[in-house]
Amino acid sequence: MNQSLCPYTTKLLSETTNVNDEHILPIGLGAPQSFYVPATEEENLRLNTLIDAPAINDPLLRFIAMAAGVVSRSGVVKTKLKGTLSEGGETVAAVFSTANVDLKFVKPIDIDSTSGQILGIRGFGDQAATQAEQIKKDHAKKGKLIEIGDIESRPSPWIKFDFEGDMHVIRAEIIKTAYLMSVRVFGDDAIRGRSGDIFRAAMVACNADKIRETGILGGLSNDLPPPFNNVVERNEHLIASVNIGPQILTVVQLFGTFSAFFLTPSTDFSCEPGTGEIVKINAATATMEKKTLVDLANQLAAEGRFHGIF
Repeated sequence: MNQSLCPYTTKLLSETTNVNDEHILPIGLGAPQSFYVPATEEENLRLNTLIDAPAINDPLLRFIAMAAGVVSRSGVVKTKLKGTLSEGGETVAAVFSTANVDLKFVKPIDIDSTSGQILGIRGFGDQAATQAEQIKKDHAKKGKLIEIGDIESRPSPWIKFDFEGDMHVIRAEIIKTAYLMSVRVFGDDAIRGRSGDIFRAAMVACNADKIRETGILGGLSNDLPPPFNNVVERNEHLIASVNIGPQILTVVQLFGTFSAFFLTPSTDFSCEPGTGEIVKINAATATMEKKTLVDLANQLAAEGRFHGIF
């Protein structure tokens, strides 16, 4: 469908001096570069600061993106967490990537508060020995000799990590993704109608009660309506928007973990019921497949039974 309006300002893009690509799902969550709709640059930046950046940096969502092998603009996604050793209770910092885990003590050096003497250095693997040698070299450059106490290496420790996720941040990202998907599929009808009003209000609402007040139906759910209840893999996203008659059904499933569906009015839509698009994204490779409902119906007819959307 044709899109001539900004999905945020609802004004003509042709009357806007700065227009850029607004990604339906952030690249930092594994979306392809080509998965976007045009939008006013100023509003694009505002919504990135308000919704996308907090979602990309949410500790739980970022960890899942890391585990899925997502590669962002700055490279392979890594996530930083703090934990405590099961024995001793010392605080450690961990940087996780799909390739390895880099562990460090938050306070690796024990210093006597009175004399300033280094009583010991702790580390994992050869970290402590390497740091001790570096300290000696730094002091030697200043003409000083320094004695270092115990140099302790901790092999294969048990560490407790606490994962935190802000579900309001994740929900806002899901609603924004759902809205932009409806814009991709239905163009200006999804922007200027009641459906657009509801989505724009819901994605910036400050809490669950305010979201409900917008009139949007649906929400986070472990049970998506058929045929979208096929669970995708942990490195995949499923995003769809279809006209089901009196309503537009939009579905978002991120990393096969966070699922939601939304129902908004279709009274202002000019397309026929059955119009829609279903997209599956491989977050690890930033590639996507897409199908229409007609494609899906033909697949089901050919197979004689339902094997899944893809």
